[in-house]
Amino acid sequence: MNKSPFTLDDSSITPLKLVYAIVTGVIKMPLIVLISLSVSLLCHISEVRSTCFNIFVKWYIVYSARIILFLLSFYKINVKGVRDPSAKIIVVGPHSSFIDGFCMIYLLQMPRFVAKHVDNIIVGPIIRFMKTILVIRESKESRLDTLNKLTSELSHNDTSDIVIFPEGTCTNRTSLIEFRKGAFTPGIPVQPVIIRTNCVPWVYSSRFHYAIVPFFVFCNVINELEIEFLPLYKPDIEEKKFPLIYASNVRGLMSRELNG
Repeated sequence: MNKSPFTLDDSSITPLKLVYAIVTGVIKMPLIVLISLSVSLLCHISEVRSTCFNIFVKWYIVYSARIILFLLSFYKINVKGVRDPSAKIIVVGPHSSFIDGFCMIYLLQMPRFVAKHVDNIIVGPIIRFMKTILVIRESKESRLDTLNKLTSELSHNDTSDIVIFPEGTCTNRTSLIEFRKGAFTPGIPVQPVIIRTNCVPWVYSSRFHYAIVPFFVFCNVINELEIEFLPLYKPDIEEKKFPLIYASNVRGLMSRELNG
């Protein structure tokens, strides 16, 4: 059994599955890239266009996310529980690949994200359009600045949902690793969301080069995806005062639901 949450148990990746994944990926990847490029172009154009055009771009992104999931063999998304509209922060786990982000974009109709700092000619316009709060994880100053931005955003009543993956990295879903405290420092209620999928995670493989791992999403003829919205978690006085305790308690709740 694979004990590390950061390595891939690739024993199930048979030569036949690998060939199927590569062939399917070669066919579908150009479509996914084309959709992604069109989203990036529209986001770039939206920077100098009207509000009505921006509304069109928003819904283009939402449904593009669903089309990409479909191309990745996620033909059905099972949803359990109910989204609580009073929750401004959505904490999602376990985080195992880019699929999680696409799913949240579609189900929550383009929320905002707190994400690792990435900026290039393709991703940059999308990040700016979605008003993503970026953080350089290695920089203490950046982490503090991100926390200040998050707190400031949450003070506005019209703030859209903010999605945070509190693990801060991708794992193989064997367990929830320790949550970082950023999402819990404001001390406000959060809604935990659990992702269950059979999709191969984006983690280290001892047998395959990391560049090949993204193609493993095509290993399955049908990929399963289930999203469970847990009830709103309201912190008590101690949890508001100590974010690490708050984070640990939410992680414990999500772990019990995952293993239950």
